[in-house]
Amino acid sequence: MDYLELDEQLRRWQVGLGAAEFHGGLVAHLVCEGRPDAVAIAEQLALESLRDEVRAEAASAAALSDYACFVRDQLASEDLDFEPLLPDSDTSVADRANALCAWVRGFLSGLALSGRLREQGLDEEGQELVGDLNRIAGSDLEAADDEAAEGDLVELTEFVRMGVLYLRDELIARGRPVSETRH
Repeated sequence: MDYLELDEQLRRWQVGLGAAEFHGGLVAHLVCEGRPDAVAIAEQLALESLRDEVRAEAASAAALSDYACFVRDQLASEDLDFEPLLPDSDTSVADRANALCAWVRGFLSGLALSGRLREQGLDEEGQELVGDLNRIAGSDLEAADDEAAEGDLVELTEFVRMGVLYLRDELIARGRPVSETRH
């Protein structure tokens, strides 16, 4: 499911989040909990309308669980296949940059809602990374549509991507079994 397809599905489910922010929250759920269960995802992310939808509609539950399995597999890939879900390159740099900020907000919200950081803490590097992600999440980026801005966005996206993978590894090392993230 690409960005536009996920965004449309979220509208049908009346979730109230865009694709980037939802994907960030989903990634946080998978990093913290590892379970691609649709009801667990909706409950952890405090999305009542989605929880009600996946409880009532088996097709919706299956669609969300299947998508979560796909994202989980990306996160667990030895080839580092994971990427934050953002609009495609036909979208302006400013819109993609702001979608990245929304993605990071969703990810940080998902981390906070999981309680895992409070329970297990992070090393100094992990704490610094979360601080950097907080600064990104609080940004409202304006960018020109030129090569320099495109390059900056690529670098920032790569920082976020590698940061998520670092936090995944940290949380695994601090208590969540690897078997819950890899198969």
